[in-house]
Amino acid sequence: MLKYQELKSRLDCLNNREIILIIGASSSIGQEFIKTLDLSKISVVAHYNSREILKQEGVFPIKANLESELEVLHLINYIKTNHLIPNKIVHIASNQLILKHFKKMEWEEFQGILNIQIKSFMMIVKEFLPMMSKKNNSKVVTILSSVVFSKPPAHMANYVTAKYALLGLTKALASEYPKISINSISPSMMDTSFINSIPDKILEIEANLNPLKRNVAVIDVIKSIKFLLDDGSNFITGHNLPITGGAIFS
Repeated sequence: MLKYQELKSRLDCLNNREIILIIGASSSIGQEFIKTLDLSKISVVAHYNSREILKQEGVFPIKANLESELEVLHLINYIKTNHLIPNKIVHIASNQLILKHFKKMEWEEFQGILNIQIKSFMMIVKEFLPMMSKKNNSKVVTILSSVVFSKPPAHMANYVTAKYALLGLTKALASEYPKISINSISPSMMDTSFINSIPDKILEIEANLNPLKRNVAVIDVIKSIKFLLDDGSNFITGHNLPITGGAIFS
């Protein structure tokens, strides 16, 4: 049990620090994003599930299966109990992408991705957006996909549905919480473990079709996240930023 003065000192320190909640911090984007942060000035609540994140100075790991309502509630309670109310949220979490013909899909394959992409995010921001709206410079960034632009690819019906739903929720929140900058990022094909199930030939074709002759790099997305979290984006909200190397114009 922390003594009163120790607890007060910790709270004073946290109150003077920026706190970022990263949902899906164990993803390739999440891990590399954390490495770019000045953890002497920023505290990170790092959510993970299967791939553990180790505690370090400035990083507060919390495990939760986002498909479980009870575990999402545990995550929320952990944040509140430890006085880690965020002023910025980055929602990265997603299921592993698996290509599958629609006629072979079951509703459970839609439900699982919707629980992770939509339900868990809805529960978390419902709790914290009212508090964040009272803070200065509060921001939210959701990671979507270029599938929400133009014609979506085949064999990804559950993933496409979830991304469109998250786009709609993000825009609705931006409208309802005008004091918070709430935006999305939509990268095209990105070289991460998330797309391990996609054949190399398809990845090569996608890269050759891109005007820059490559797929999206993780650093491209991280730089865009940081821009949308920084002061330079204070007058931007409700926007979905395509990170596609010119392959798609919004």
